[in-house]
Order: sequence, then C-alpha cells, then structure tokens
Amino acid sequence: MSKDLSLERVAVLPITVIKFFINNRNLTPRVEGIEFKVNSSRVYLFLKNSKCVFCGLQGTHFAVERHLKKVPFNKQIVSVPDKDAGFHVNLYGIDKQGNEVLFTKDHIVAKANGGGDRLSNYQTMCTRCNQKKGALSMEDFAKTKTTIKRIGVFEV
Repeated sequence: MSKDLSLERVAVLPITVIKFFINNRNLTPRVEGIEFKVNSSRVYLFLKNSKCVFCGLQGTHFAVERHLKKVPFNKQIVSVPDKDAGFHVNLYGIDKQGNEVLFTKDHIVAKANGGGDRLSNYQTMCTRCNQKKGALSMEDFAKTKTTIKRIGVFEV
C-alpha cells in the first residue's frame, strides 16, 4: 500500500468507527490519545456515498492524518509534521493492484465555472478521476479520450 508522503498518518479506522463518532457528537474522537476532526462536509459526503462516482472504486477505510510542511534542512527540503495542523480523517479505497487510493470531494459544477461550496454541489471521486476531470463537467469528462482508457489505467 502506498500513501501520500505529504501526510502524517497515526491510525487506520473502519468506516463504522467514523459513523459512530458522527452519531455520537457528544464524544470527542480520539485515537492513541490524539484528537481528530470528523465534522466536515467532506466526511458527511463520504458517509453518504463512499464510492467514486466515475470509476466506481469503493472507499474502504478512513485514515487519521495531518498535513506535513516542507522546511529547509542541510541544503535540502524535508517534510515535517505541521504542529499547527490538526488531525482529520481521509477516505481511502484499494484498487485491484492493492494500491491505496485517496478519495476527494469533487465539485459537480467546478468552482472555476461558478460552482459553490455546498453539499448539493459535491460528489465523491477518487483522486485519480478527480485529477483527470479537472474543471470539466461530468458529461464532458465522460467524452474525453482519457476516460475511454480508464479501464486500463485505473483497473478498479
């Protein structure tokens, strides 16, 4: 399994654990003594639909992570934990090759095309599909050569 090197991961949790915390808002989510955030529109979207709307890859688990920041060290740039960044959860799925794939909150109508930041304008996509889609509408994205090759490229 691969994971994004710009994130520090402290735990992997089944989807049911995140649902538990959403349904019990009086509890503070913690793992290994580390508090993490679950109350975001992204998490609500993923719990509503944990499958990529384009390729169909299924989200299987959440990871408790925080962003790393790049800093200079001995004439190199290294990634270190960003102490100001809180821990949050990210949804992941596993493709047929066993690679871990991050899921994203995609804008149905891209922000670049006037789409807003609201739950009704969000859809679940894996990062692979979302990066290929860019600011295209789903209709236009489905017509591109990139998507014709999706079976061979993504092998979900």
